[in-house]
Amino acid sequence: FWRIEGTYGRQDFKTAAGAPAPASDADRVQAVSASLGANLGTRATLDAFYSRSDYALQLATGSEASRSGFSLRYRF
Repeated sequence: FWRIEGTYGRQDFKTAAGAPAPASDADRVQAVSASLGANLGTRATLDAFYSRSDYALQLATGSEASRSGFSLRYRF
């Protein structure tokens, strides 16, 4: 099984002083995530996943957030 998701938009945020930041092209945000998995019998599942985003909280500092890894699930 597999899944791909993506979002794109605009997100407002406030500066440390509490005043809204002026609107600009830098306010555009996007995120993407994908996963690929396989059933290992009737009780176990193995997933590989990756996600990346640049939402306003990361954008204000000029950085992106990403996450990746593997997940093994076993149902008792």
